[in-house]
Amino acid sequence: MTPTFAGCPALLQIQVEIRERLLALAVTVEIQINLQQPWSSDLLSAVARDKLHAVGIAPPPRIGRGRAIPMLVNQPLTCPYCGSQQTRLENVFGPTPCRAIAYCQHCHQPFEQFKPL
Repeated sequence: MTPTFAGCPALLQIQVEIRERLLALAVTVEIQINLQQPWSSDLLSAVARDKLHAVGIAPPPRIGRGRAIPMLVNQPLTCPYCGSQQTRLENVFGPTPCRAIAYCQHCHQPFEQFKPL
């Protein structure tokens, strides 16, 4: 398993949940954490992006491997509720280190924006 953030406070809980689900299918389970190759938000599949969108979280923009991480304020944010880009970044510090808070000026909904990594 490659975590999205090496210092993620949920890492232990994620391991526990993966182990529990796999033990329903196998007798033994070994989970190895790989920190050698960094995770990138570009690795999110289309299905994962759709699932984030479905629960009201805007997926991170694709930035391409090896490029500098763009600041969210320089990227057009798309509202996961109405699809508008009439949005503004409210706070780069969201509920976790990997998320920011944005606001849609079209449908007036706040939403979380995953930061590109």
